Amino acid sequence: MSLILSHTTSCVPALVWAWWDFARRHRPTVSDFTLKSLLYLMIGTITEISDGVDLTKAFPKGHALRSSHGIIPQNTPYSPITKAQMLQSVPIYKSPSRISNLDCPVKPLIGIASEFRRNAVPALNLSAHFLLTNYTEAVRSAGGLPVVLPLASEATCEATLRRLDGLLLTGDTHDVPPAVLGQEPHPKSKPVYLERWESDELWVKTARSLGTPVLAICFGMQLLNVVEGGSIFQHIPDALPEAGPHITPELDLDHTVTIEEGSLLASMAPTLKPSVRSTHHQAVADAPAEYRVVARANDGVIEAIEHPNEAFLLGVQWHPEMAAMQPDWLLEGFVHHCLPAAPH
Repeated sequence: MSLILSHTTSCVPALVWAWWDFARRHRPTVSDFTLKSLLYLMIGTITEISDGVDLTKAFPKGHALRSSHGIIPQNTPYSPITKAQMLQSVPIYKSPSRISNLDCPVKPLIGIASEFRRNAVPALNLSAHFLLTNYTEAVRSAGGLPVVLPLASEATCEATLRRLDGLLLTGDTHDVPPAVLGQEPHPKSKPVYLERWESDELWVKTARSLGTPVLAICFGMQLLNVVEGGSIFQHIPDALPEAGPHITPELDLDHTVTIEEGSLLASMAPTLKPSVRSTHHQAVADAPAEYRVVARANDGVIEAIEHPNEAFLLGVQWHPEMAAMQPDWLLEGFVHHCLPAAPH
């Protein structure tokens, strides 16, 4: 069978041969890391993998490109491979409690929903998109390529999401609009602009229909919860007077959450009781019927929900992009899941 590589890259046979010959000659004295790094450089030259191109002539007659550490199945001469299979074979290094995506040759495109500011430039009557840079920096640090999203539209939402590998719903300095809850506004409520609410609602519904991985943060989790049929406490101190603080005058608060065993969130977390950073005065009251509550604060406030029947549909009340240690474990896990060739 054939190794299927790009016919547009004329130097690929020579590169493959060079790597194979170097590995054959120097394997006893050269580390696995060095050999894999050379393979990364080779893969980086590949622009397309399609059927019909035979590179068996790049190897000596009777030899097979094989490896004892799983690059190509051992004792399988000239195995046919697809692009996804080849990228899956590239090792992603893991520490005991973290997944690292920085060595992956393909970085996923992560769409990040932005805030909306109506009439941001009053003199010109212009509105604006707004996004804190720690979102883009945290996604980049976790191994993804951030793409800042404008307001969604019916005409372009699906086409945009089809080009992305994941969707990140962000926080906001404003709150869930009481109108969508069917409630009177609480005196402490500062409703988000409806343009943003309707935009994020469209991003969520379209992502759900396409199966796009979704991570929702803070306001994003509250929006996900409401859009999917859950409810919200408009002001924690009034609705849950026994609850502890979830926001400080400095706008953030470090505290511990308890994660449910067996959840998607638990599979990524370094511990079932991680310290997280929150800044919110609203919270999930009831999760949607199909969702599972997978983390709570010590006072019982819901801190995370996920859909158990979807590959990655998760909301957290805290801010992983504000964590002191970056890349954050949750964002790393999300980005890893969004890898085009990642085994989900």
